Amino acid sequence: MNGSVEKGWVKMDGVRLLEAIGKMMDEKLEKMFDERLEEKLEKVLDKKLDEKLDEKLGKTLDEKLGKTLDEKLDQKFDEKLAPVHERLGRLENDVSGLKKDMAEVKADIKDLKYRVIVLEDKVDVMRKDIDGMKADIDELKYQGEVTRSGVNTLLSWAENVESVVKVPLMGAAR
Repeated sequence: MNGSVEKGWVKMDGVRLLEAIGKMMDEKLEKMFDERLEEKLEKVLDKKLDEKLDEKLGKTLDEKLGKTLDEKLDQKFDEKLAPVHERLGRLENDVSGLKKDMAEVKADIKDLKYRVIVLEDKVDVMRKDIDGMKADIDELKYQGEVTRSGVNTLLSWAENVESVVKVPLMGAAR
């Protein structure tokens, strides 16, 4: 598999896949953050604006509004980005673990390839031995048939000689 995932026309390795997942998570979080931030900012801004205008008309509106917005934005960014940073840290650890696992898998595959080669060599030797044994067995079968034929011929000859000579040659064999 070469450490990659293949789907459709796109081919990504594990790191790129995790980066793509992280990017998708970032986009989704950013969209949710923007929507919620906009709602909360409108409420906070309306409330703060009314309070501050009534309370302190002596200060410039731009100064107070800018400072408040900056503080609130910084606070919201910190709140929203903390889980993302935490997740990214976990993803980095997971990627490191995956890389280690992949190295182990590659080593195991290399070992298995070596063992397969050794087994193939042993099978080849066994095949040669079996082919030799088959040839020996065929030769033994042939020699057995020749021997049987010779013995049968001798037995037939002995029976013929026995009847002509009138001496029991086969009596001892029977």
